[in-house]
Order: sequence, then structure tokens, then C-alpha cells
Amino acid sequence: MLDVLSAAATRLFDSQEPQDVAVATIIATEVSVPRPAGTSMLVDTAGGIVGSLTGGCVEGAVLEACQDALATGEASVQEFGYSDEEAFPSDSCAVAASTCSSSPSAQAVPVCDRTVDRQPW
Repeated sequence: MLDVLSAAATRLFDSQEPQDVAVATIIATEVSVPRPAGTSMLVDTAGGIVGSLTGGCVEGAVLEACQDALATGEASVQEFGYSDEEAFPSDSCAVAASTCSSSPSAQAVPVCDRTVDRQPW
């Protein structure tokens, strides 16, 4: 989380080219997850990423949620999970994809010129 906060401050308050960012944070988990609640990931307007929430299959969806948050200025909560069919696939090719058996919920929050006063203190 500290790396994400430092990266956010660097981007938001850059004197040459400040950038808006979105921060996604795991707010709830079920079953086994690779990272605990409170883990955060930053996405900036240039597509840069700092941190990781799952290190797996939901990372792309979280990236999209952050990009949506930046575009709209609205926060969102995304819930990820899997069905019995996904957890126990009959197709052997799908077994590799089923290793992502966690069910995190993540909140994507924009931090941008609409929410931050960039004036020096």
C-alpha cells in the first residue's frame, strides 16, 4: 500500500505533467486468496501500473475498472468469483484457468483533478 501511495503522490503532484490515477483495493475476500484485504494497485492515465491485487486472472478486470473510474470520475465495487462449472471444468483445457479460485471484491476509486486540489499547501 505504501508503494501505491507514494506512486500516487508522485503522479498527482508532478510539477511538469501531473496525472490522474485510480486506486483499486481489495475490500473483502472469500476462500483462499493470494493477497489479503487492504492490498492496493494503482493505474495512471498513461496506463502505468503499480502493485497487484491478485497476481492472476482478475488483474485485467481490475485494470478495466480503474480505467472506467478514471474516465467517469466514479468509484465502483467489483466482485469476482467462480461458478461450480468453472471450478470443476469437464474440459481438461480449462483446468489451468481454474487455478484462480479466489473470490475477492475490489473497489476502484479515481483520484483526479475532480477530487484532488493540486495547489501546494
